[in-house]
Amino acid sequence: MNNDKNAELGTKIAQILDQSASNVGSRTEKRLLDIRKLALTNYKQQPMPAWALVSANNGRLGQLLAPLGYKASFWTALAVIVTTVVFLNARHTVDSSRIAEIAEIDMGLLTSELPIDAYLDKGLDSWLKQQEP
Repeated sequence: MNNDKNAELGTKIAQILDQSASNVGSRTEKRLLDIRKLALTNYKQQPMPAWALVSANNGRLGQLLAPLGYKASFWTALAVIVTTVVFLNARHTVDSSRIAEIAEIDMGLLTSELPIDAYLDKGLDSWLKQQEP
């Protein structure tokens, strides 16, 4: 319901501005156009640092963290760093266990009496089942 009131107010303001703009004299209109052109020629777009985007929208997070004396950008950066460290640690753990599995398979192949080509033979499984007592 609040959004409806805001939309209605915005529509009324736009109508008033349109009516006022149509009543502006040609001299005032020319002055406004000249000022606008001057402003556009003097406007120089400057790049915005990425962290400025984070700190520009502190919102509720900024209000919650204000008593701590830190901005939301600090906590965002800290969260990214912690998440990265946790992810890399988990990946290293998975890689270590996978490396151990591969090493075990390699050790089994190298210490086996069968040649490696025998393991590549599709009929090896059925032959091994027939050999079992």
